[in-house]
Amino acid sequence: MAIPDSRNDREMYSWEEDLLNPNQTRRKVSALFDPSALPIPIEVSHFRSGTVENISYDGTSVVATAFDAATVLLRVVSTTDCYIDIGATPVASSSTILLIAGVQEYFRIASGDALAVIRSKTNGILSISQGVPA
Repeated sequence: MAIPDSRNDREMYSWEEDLLNPNQTRRKVSALFDPSALPIPIEVSHFRSGTVENISYDGTSVVATAFDAATVLLRVVSTTDCYIDIGATPVASSSTILLIAGVQEYFRIASGDALAVIRSKTNGILSISQGVPA
């Protein structure tokens, strides 16, 4: 199990069992921890709800209406399992992000991004709430 070293947040230690040496069963292993590799947390309370769009989706990738220029955050939830894609020219497919029915997800977006959706197995509705800075 890796835990941060209290003296240096960039260094992680883990203990590994040494199965080849029964007299020394554990050894300390260090590795560098790169905080920039972690997702940047978003404080949702700093945003207010903007435009809300409900999109019916089926077996063909459907692209949502263009987002407001001030939108930087999306809250999405679907009635059935579906796949979504976010980007400049998104095309949803089974190799893109799986969204589980009834589970809210938040995505940070860039200017010019769009969202596409396609069903997993059953047609449904995707609700997209655009978040703008409060």
